[in-house]
Amino acid sequence: MMLWPGLAGFVALLPQLALLAGSIGAVAMFVRGPRPAAALWLAAFALLIFASVVVGSSRATTTFGLADWHIYHALVGVWAILTGEATRRTLVR
Repeated sequence: MMLWPGLAGFVALLPQLALLAGSIGAVAMFVRGPRPAAALWLAAFALLIFASVVVGSSRATTTFGLADWHIYHALVGVWAILTGEATRRTLVR
């Protein structure tokens, strides 16, 4: 962003674009690919969306009090496990 200061808005949108692209890819895999792996991908992205929207965005208004930070990171840990298992099932056919 230091080289191209006008890209700050685009860079801020990258996490949402990546989440959208991953979700679309998981749905496409569910339609055409191996269903068990696709179901894990869908669960992983749904969990990440839940963690980001419900728990992660509640920093200003404390939904769960002081436990927000811990709940969010526990959900990200579960997301990492789901993503790893989905990757393993996708690559091992």
